[in-house]
Amino acid sequence: MPSQWLAVGAETDPLTRARELQRSWERLLADGALGLELPPGATAGLRPTIVESWRRSLATGLDPTDLLAPIEADESEMLERWFEHPLGSLSHDLMEQLRKVAEESRGIAVVTDASGLVLFRIGDEWLKERAAEQNHLVEGARWSEAADGTNGIGTALAADHPFQVFAFEHFNERHHQWVCSGAPVHDPVSGRVVALVDLSSLWKTAHPRSLELVTTAARTMEQRLVEVRRDQDARLRRRYGDLMTRSTDLLVNRDGYVLAGAEPAHSKPSPQPRPRAQRRPAH
Repeated sequence: MPSQWLAVGAETDPLTRARELQRSWERLLADGALGLELPPGATAGLRPTIVESWRRSLATGLDPTDLLAPIEADESEMLERWFEHPLGSLSHDLMEQLRKVAEESRGIAVVTDASGLVLFRIGDEWLKERAAEQNHLVEGARWSEAADGTNGIGTALAADHPFQVFAFEHFNERHHQWVCSGAPVHDPVSGRVVALVDLSSLWKTAHPRSLELVTTAARTMEQRLVEVRRDQDARLRRRYGDLMTRSTDLLVNRDGYVLAGAEPAHSKPSPQPRPRAQRRPAH
């Protein structure tokens, strides 16, 4: 998919682009009422994926001028969920990687689960405080499209590929000073989304390649999940391989992969990161 479909290009003047998008967003409020259809002029200059996302946001009945991401769990519950999450076992390595990404992007690095529930965040304390107070970007808040409209977390999850939402592309008026870049993290075996990593920054100071940074971070996480799965399978073979005494015995991991036994034709290869075809948004 061409890069201009995914993010605002580094060659684009952010201020000029923000002003163009502001005019389109203001058309959402044309005639003082929000309908199920986008008003004339509201789609001018918008990327097709943003247009589709705005339509989904309108269909949910969300009001872009009176909207806060709902907080659904407290800090202690989210800490427990984080440690139970597949990425939680990588927390030490992961925190160090995300800390560096947050510093380089001059923003906040966020990890959510597959539903858009914020599990973890790291970054400058003053920016975290502003995001918490202004946008409810905190652990336990839900940032799916259905809950918060078009944003870098929910829209990237809906599209199932890396995506950036810039300034007035956000459906929610509270996010118009921000640029958010999200990239899904996929399970190496099933291919299902297990998490999303996001970088949120003020658009006037954001790193011009923030989507690239977050995409690289997500791919690194997927590779680490592959390595963890291989280590787990190797431990199972060492621990239980000698107990297999009958020709019909099979050693199977939790995902149904045959690790050892008399039916090698049924066993599956070790998990590898698989490239996913990315759909080009319709015009």
